[in-house]
Amino acid sequence: MRDLLQIDNPFALELDVPRLAEYFGLWAILEDPFRAAVARAESIDLHVHVAAEQARRGADASASPAPYEVTPDGVAVIPIHGAMMKRVDSFSRGTSTVHARQQIRAAVTDAEVVGILLHVESPGGTVAGTSLLADEVKAAAAKKPVHAYIEDTGASAAYWVASQASRVYANRTAIVGSIGTYGVIYDQSARATLEGVKVHVIRAGEFKGAGEPGTEISAAQLAEWKRVVDGSQTHFSAAVADGRRLAIADVDKLADGRVHIGQEAVDAKLIDGIRTLDETLSELTTSTSKRRKHAMTQQNATADAAGETLSATLETAAGKLATPAATFDELVAGLVGADNDFIVAQLRKKATMDQARADWMAEQNTRLEAAEKARDDAQAAGDVPGVDPVGTGNVKGQRGAAAGGADGNEFLAAVAEKQAAGLSKAKAIRAVAVEQPDLHEAYLDGYNQTHGRRRRAG
Repeated sequence: MRDLLQIDNPFALELDVPRLAEYFGLWAILEDPFRAAVARAESIDLHVHVAAEQARRGADASASPAPYEVTPDGVAVIPIHGAMMKRVDSFSRGTSTVHARQQIRAAVTDAEVVGILLHVESPGGTVAGTSLLADEVKAAAAKKPVHAYIEDTGASAAYWVASQASRVYANRTAIVGSIGTYGVIYDQSARATLEGVKVHVIRAGEFKGAGEPGTEISAAQLAEWKRVVDGSQTHFSAAVADGRRLAIADVDKLADGRVHIGQEAVDAKLIDGIRTLDETLSELTTSTSKRRKHAMTQQNATADAAGETLSATLETAAGKLATPAATFDELVAGLVGADNDFIVAQLRKKATMDQARADWMAEQNTRLEAAEKARDDAQAAGDVPGVDPVGTGNVKGQRGAAAGGADGNEFLAAVAEKQAAGLSKAKAIRAVAVEQPDLHEAYLDGYNQTHGRRRRAG
């Protein structure tokens, strides 16, 4: 590759390799698939490959595939297949970690999606982009159930991502693990010497230009590269420990680059069990169904509590808006002829003015009926002369005059007319009091004077 990038090479001027630098960072991947990818890259006509890739990308640009598949039960299936890079790898048609992050984020906000299944079949990929995808999985699992299913291979960077799911399953022959990070550097100084080439690196900085082909690799340079690899591995191990709820010391024991097959991965606590893809989907669907029922129960409880709070608030507001109880002065002014006992009783019950008026009218009716009965009883006994039939205008004796004089007799006559029209005595008295308030008031004045009561000043 170095020769192709020389300025004097016309082929290099025509070559456009998208995101070429991504291939030269650290990798967290199974060694055999990586070596196969390198061998393929070395064996192909790179110019033809790049041209074909550009044509393919142009054709795909017009397509608009669905961001992810969703099962009838509302589970979004997001694939993690092939080599993982920040952008799609043209050599293996792998997984873009950037695109996978976008898919997961969309599934979390999708109201139709109740759970997420990561379908993993990958040997790993570049360290670049992996930690961000793993963080996205962890964040999604805090909002919706996320299960990972490893079919045949879930190694290195791919396992890093899968370990952040709520549950991790694999088929019984799946290769799981390969927890580790590595880089490769070639010391080509001996070849350069044999070819009579002397390479000089002009550097500002001890490690700048380290590993330049033809130069000798020093122990200090190797130590520096080891520091970078160990730093990446620290993040890898910490993520696995957190996702799988393991002690970091236990993960360090597993971080030796080895893979574990099926049940071995279960025993090492790297996965939760052996399942088929259908079994994993079924379990996820069941858990999401229970989650939805629980959420609906909580929503209903919240709604009920909110309804009770609203009712209490409305009752309180209604109480505040209700007509206030009448004061002593209001009762004295508004209840003509009421005695102290009646007014005190209204104050004790905190009656409004309307309630007090209604009670006073009822009390007057009761008292009037009692007086009428007492008069009738006295007449029957011959103690007090009665009254000529209504309409004659002649009053006999002193009882009618004592109850209000001429006005009192007119009031009683008006009541008698109402009774003759079919009203009960109580309703007749109430009707005359409403229709002829002055006559009613004059009657009350005469009645109170006769019984030794004083009318309160209005």
